[in-house]
Amino acid sequence: MPAGEIVPAAAGGSSVDLTDPFRPVHVNSPLSQHDVDRLERVIRYAESNSGLRFSVFVGPAEGDTRAHAIRLHAALDDPERSVLLLVDPAAHALEIVTGSATRRVLGDGECRLAAATMQTSFAAHDLAGGLTAGIQQLATAAYEAPTLHAGEQY
Repeated sequence: MPAGEIVPAAAGGSSVDLTDPFRPVHVNSPLSQHDVDRLERVIRYAESNSGLRFSVFVGPAEGDTRAHAIRLHAALDDPERSVLLLVDPAAHALEIVTGSATRRVLGDGECRLAAATMQTSFAAHDLAGGLTAGIQQLATAAYEAPTLHAGEQY
């Protein structure tokens, strides 16, 4: 699955097709098409500002949620620079998996804070709002201001 994409998850807990290069969210959930479109816009904005790739999977995890999230993350086109958010609403599970290059700009503290933000919205039955807020928070934390260098005359 290319990072930065949203695609319908396979129904019935079967393997997810991660080959569609045009969608950043894999959904088998109560999200409406409007919610999915909104998430795609947020992801595009987050990617352009942070330089990272974001992907979202909403649906049932196969077995252990952490192991499933790690497998999905490893299947991304550029896992080193990617962030995967897995949400299993039925199991009340949220996983955030980051790549090795991503961990340089997004530490555990930033991920925990984004997870707390998302879980607060999820508890209020706002799945799309929680994902939107979490992605924005992660992108803001990963943003690196451009370095301006003065010329030799200074």
